[in-house]
Amino acid sequence: MFSVTRRIDHCEQPFGGYIPASTLIEEKYFDGKIISEIEPAYKSIQGMAVDYLTRFINGTPKVDAFSVPLSGAKNAGELEKAQELLNIINGLDSKSIVAACKLVGYDVAFRRGAKYFFSIDHIKPNKKMIQNIIILVERSITFLKRRGPVVLDGFTFEGGYNNIVSSGDGDYLTADTLWDFKVSKRPPDKNHTLQILMYYILGAHSVHPEFQRIKKLGIFNPELNVEYTISLSDISSEAFQAVSRDVIGYETPEDPAEWMHAYGTSSTAWKKLENFYFNWIIDTGFTPDNYGDGIHDITIDDYWSYYRKISDTPRPKFRYTHSVKMIKKDGY
Repeated sequence: MFSVTRRIDHCEQPFGGYIPASTLIEEKYFDGKIISEIEPAYKSIQGMAVDYLTRFINGTPKVDAFSVPLSGAKNAGELEKAQELLNIINGLDSKSIVAACKLVGYDVAFRRGAKYFFSIDHIKPNKKMIQNIIILVERSITFLKRRGPVVLDGFTFEGGYNNIVSSGDGDYLTADTLWDFKVSKRPPDKNHTLQILMYYILGAHSVHPEFQRIKKLGIFNPELNVEYTISLSDISSEAFQAVSRDVIGYETPEDPAEWMHAYGTSSTAWKKLENFYFNWIIDTGFTPDNYGDGIHDITIDDYWSYYRKISDTPRPKFRYTHSVKMIKKDGY
């Protein structure tokens, strides 16, 4: 049904989050280098390029490091073009980085589907972006050497998925820590901490025995050059149980201390998901074309019936919305 990140988009958290970001322990690193500002449209490309290049430079075979965009290229019918780009990637030289930035343009065709894919020909990283990627990858490699060795990278959670959360892939496992890398100018928020907590819970139920040795969760942000960690012992059993039950949707024991024995898909969680989708698909047939110029009262469902046709973002929760005003003038 959902990837980990999409599930987070569709669920509510307690105030501050299941793991408040304020509870993370920070450690800052300094190398005297500065990350340049780039166009917002290129931020995600930069982040993905850093992710995949870091895995490759750290020793993962190239075809494995870039397996997700290669799968996306196959979905988009451009596998041969993607393989040509892969052949260009050999390190952190400019040609390799440009090829990597183009190649990650296929990522969306795997994670969300071919209908969301647009041509990669428009992806043209400038010198600032190329230099950023070099710095960010070098910081990431330095960090992995400091905290490594890496036990697993780019892993999935077979055995841990259920009918609600059916996909998601983690970044790195070291001997005792699960790491998630975030390239961002901002520190972690409650969605980031929920994401890595979900990864750990899925991993603990997966086929990977390495998760049984994990003692800490960590986030590394190479753009800020800061690591953030929390010990599993500092996370309450109630938080583990709530995420297992209400977010992932496992059938869970009543005793929070027994959360590790959760399994399958809860019928209660599935029913909540059905109710969510009922609200998601509701369509009143609303169209602005049926209204003249002026200010009109419309329902929340009217608004959503229109908005979901022009955007694929999740339905807003409308927690504080009583009604919606539509203003129309001269066709706008």
